[in-house]
Amino acid sequence: MAQEAFSRHQRLLRSVDYVRIFENSYARERNSCWVVLGKPNQTIRARLGLAVGKKNVRSAVERNRIKRVVRESFRRQGKRLSGWDIVVVARASAAVCGKAKLVASLEELWHRVSLNLRAHHGR
Repeated sequence: MAQEAFSRHQRLLRSVDYVRIFENSYARERNSCWVVLGKPNQTIRARLGLAVGKKNVRSAVERNRIKRVVRESFRRQGKRLSGWDIVVVARASAAVCGKAKLVASLEELWHRVSLNLRAHHGR
């Protein structure tokens, strides 16, 4: 279970990191539930940032559920996204989707983002 934890080194912690990705991302993929942005970092690890705003998801319970789904899916990506900073933005429709739909739509985006990042940056 310890290796399944979402540790501090896997998170985007500073607002500067978010700004860097929002302003100049190499990959930007979207579907009905999510917008995923990515940019290479200077480490061998993938780092995740979450943007699940009150404007799109009113209930705190729903925001927390959505964050858990994203973190779990991100952990399962392993080496696929290593060396990249990723920000996942929840769209308003994510609040009404079931877990299976959220996971399936994220898996689709992880695949598209990883292809886009590798093609753009040659990693």
